[in-house]
Amino acid sequence: MPYEQKTQTIQNYLVDEVKKSFDLASGPLIRFSLIQLDAEKHILLLCVHHIIADNWSINILIQELTAIYNTSLTDDLLCPLLELPIQYADYACWQRAWISGDVLEKELAYWKNQLEGSVSLLELPIDFPRNQAINNAGSKYRFFLDQNKTAQLNQFSRDHEATLFMTLAAAYAVLLSRYTHQHDICIGYPIANRSYAELHELIGFFANTLVLRVRLDDNPTFAKLLARTKLSCVEAQQHQNLPFEKLVGELSPQRIPNRNPLFQIFFNQTVAEAVQQMSGLDLEEMEINNSSAKFDMTLDIRVGDGGLSGYFEYNASLFKESTIARWANHFQCLLQNLLNAPDMPISEITHLLENEHQQLVFHWNATEKIFIQEKCLHQWIEEQVEKYPEAIAMCFEDQQLTYQELNNKANQLAHYLRAQRVASEGLVGVFMERSMDMIVAILAVLKAGGAYVPIDPRYPAEHIASVFQDAQLKIILTQQSLQHLLPLRAAAFCIDTQWKQIEQHSTDNPVNATCIQNLAYVIYTSGSTGHPKGVAVTHSNVIHSTAARLHYYQTPVASFLLLSSIAFDSSIAGIFGTLCQGGRLVLVSEETVLDPAAIINLVTTESISHFLTVPSLYFAILQHLPDELKNSLKAVIFAGEACTNNLVSFHHAKLPEVLLFNEYGPTEATVWSSVHHCRLNEDPIPIGRPTANTQLYLLDSYLNPVPVGIVGEIYIGGKGLVRGYLNHVAMTAQSYIPDLFREPGSRLYRTGDLARYREDGCIDYVGRRDQQVKIRGFRIELGEIESILLQHAAITNVAVIVREDKPDQKHLVAYIVADSSTLEVSEIGVFLKERLADHMVPSIFVLLDQLPVTSNGKIDRKALPAPNIASQITRQYIAPRTETEKIVVAIWQEVLGIEQIGIHDNFFELGGHSLLVAQIVSRINKEVLVNLNLKTVFEAVTIYELSVVIELAKGSQDFVFSNAETKNLEYEDIAI
Repeated sequence: MPYEQKTQTIQNYLVDEVKKSFDLASGPLIRFSLIQLDAEKHILLLCVHHIIADNWSINILIQELTAIYNTSLTDDLLCPLLELPIQYADYACWQRAWISGDVLEKELAYWKNQLEGSVSLLELPIDFPRNQAINNAGSKYRFFLDQNKTAQLNQFSRDHEATLFMTLAAAYAVLLSRYTHQHDICIGYPIANRSYAELHELIGFFANTLVLRVRLDDNPTFAKLLARTKLSCVEAQQHQNLPFEKLVGELSPQRIPNRNPLFQIFFNQTVAEAVQQMSGLDLEEMEINNSSAKFDMTLDIRVGDGGLSGYFEYNASLFKESTIARWANHFQCLLQNLLNAPDMPISEITHLLENEHQQLVFHWNATEKIFIQEKCLHQWIEEQVEKYPEAIAMCFEDQQLTYQELNNKANQLAHYLRAQRVASEGLVGVFMERSMDMIVAILAVLKAGGAYVPIDPRYPAEHIASVFQDAQLKIILTQQSLQHLLPLRAAAFCIDTQWKQIEQHSTDNPVNATCIQNLAYVIYTSGSTGHPKGVAVTHSNVIHSTAARLHYYQTPVASFLLLSSIAFDSSIAGIFGTLCQGGRLVLVSEETVLDPAAIINLVTTESISHFLTVPSLYFAILQHLPDELKNSLKAVIFAGEACTNNLVSFHHAKLPEVLLFNEYGPTEATVWSSVHHCRLNEDPIPIGRPTANTQLYLLDSYLNPVPVGIVGEIYIGGKGLVRGYLNHVAMTAQSYIPDLFREPGSRLYRTGDLARYREDGCIDYVGRRDQQVKIRGFRIELGEIESILLQHAAITNVAVIVREDKPDQKHLVAYIVADSSTLEVSEIGVFLKERLADHMVPSIFVLLDQLPVTSNGKIDRKALPAPNIASQITRQYIAPRTETEKIVVAIWQEVLGIEQIGIHDNFFELGGHSLLVAQIVSRINKEVLVNLNLKTVFEAVTIYELSVVIELAKGSQDFVFSNAETKNLEYEDIAI
């Protein structure tokens, strides 16, 4: 028979036999192609759709094709295959009949019980944002375990009466738990589903998908975890006949368009089949990479004679190849360490390579710098007095003091304080409005040997009283106008009205009675219990922080604009970072501090070289910045809240020559722990690297270092760590723990902040471990607000969260359950304002019948509904009537993002806050051509009241009054 005829005959025969094997009348799911390479060489391509053949079937097919081919060479085309007792159609009919009734209920009952309460979403740390729809773009990263390691794995599995699959799956679960910090892991895996002998030689799709649930919350040993995994696998195999799609349909998990249901991680282990022998042919297995990924990540292991070969198939739209390469190394390292110490808790078994551990713990924390710390803060400033006695030390509005004048006044007050028996570490309250006397008071307390306790007069009476009680203050430096705000028993000295007593004292520097280990100040932060806590900071802490700051910011501070309150820890950088190098400190009034236009004016008129602000205020400043600005700015520094890429881009567009820095550091570590020079095209904006003599560790819940890309909690070590919390030994011991990586006696501060390393060692801030948040630079503990709300007699349950429904506009929302139907939103706001600082009062209140809860009874914060602000406005809607009212309503609608606003709706009840006030005033001044100040909106809080003010400012009478509307409104009470 000619070669061509024989080839065609064999091809036809193969096609017929394959169709019989698949039990198909026609071949729409099978494609054959005969490719002729030359006169004597052909390639037969057989493409089979996965819906009619699983991996087991492909192996059967190859065996049968080999037998058929070898028979065809004898010119005897009789089929060498035996007739099968059943075909796939028989199995399909049986399965449909079997999986029903009691059998179905029994199978479902097992899986429902097995998966009850499981977390359906595994939050792997991804490199790229997840698209709304599933993107299957995939790639593979391969690795190999040699024969020795494979033999060790097999022996370990036998010793623990488990299969290799179980050992590998348990180790995989440990790795996934390390990456996600989740301790309830669900992994999908395939099962052949051929429990009956009649199915072993049958081609068809029998494979099913099972869910392996691995729980690690009790920190088991690996041996115990393996036993647990083995039990789950055995039980699952006994219930493997329930089709996966049926299980998903019955469980009805929450479906998310870009996530697979029940699991997003897959694991597969196969055994390499022996290559079939065809007479006169060389067979080679070829893998086709279709560049797709069915899941977020799949670990595929193949067992062969040479060892284990594996690959991670990953979604390339989510992960970088470098990330997966690092994970592959982690898996191999973890696997080896688990085998070496199966009886140790899994938390004590590392997955980090030794060089990786050295990099995370030591190399990226090699920040040692030698700074001379022999003198206290006030002595450092005294050195500047000797160098620059006639230089301007600070100014406020139309007042200014030279360094000599500042020193003289501070010396006189210091001598007075000593006469009042202020000794080393004696606490002196500084309860003052922004003024030069405020800085004089701070410096005087230090010179006297005491430690100052800054208290903002704008804080609620309860907060002020709590600070006085906790610090046990006996002496308070204040101003006459603030005396009525002080607790009754406070011994106050009014600097502004009693200065004649101070002038009687010497202007000479007091003999220093302080060492650098003594306290410099105690600054109070809020606490989850509703009580402020005082952070005790030494001279050594502040000297280190200031010296490190001057080392990093090599451009000297010529003039610093101090926007922060002295009760806010970022003031430390401005005050001491300026006065300790002979710069000029520029103070601003309370009216100016949130007014972008006024700040810009000061930057220009005072030739400001540096200032520090929160990103949200700086965004408002940039919006008011004229196209051309003559300024002397050298650097702008962010602190207090997260910085966005949009803001950095906005800055570089407006002020390309001005350096921009993002700082990070809690009060408990003297404010300054890391810094980053912000450049374009960084997203997110990192908090940088540790500052001089500071160590930053990112640790998991077991205090193990986390690798690049994995979220960990920030622990801070080094010379910036403060003494602790004043009068709270237990709280100090809880927050400050022994440093596990440095010399004995060293400590670490547990920040509660979450972050992750970039590949270059830079740190990205992620969020808070607890409920503490930062809004507009203020550190707020949501638990404190909830604690105060629950003191209201009518409120039975509450949840306070931060929402960011518009980019870069965070606000507090309180969800409240009350036992009184008459409770009004306005009443809740008044209740809180009497007890909390303004920045801690939620801008939106939502009244609910009950709060949503999770399966274990905890409040489900993610399920809290988006607030419908309009629904909580109780007054009748009145539409704008005049042209001015219409303009103001349109501005409010755009700024607040609310469709319907009536003329009597309250700006702050609609979600407005102090930074949005600046936008409102700017827009009104621009569109209506008036010159309102910020105070206007704080006092005229409705559209109607504000429109009256605008018309008066314009000298117009084009507005509508009614008796009810004018009853409580007097012209002389309106501030313009």
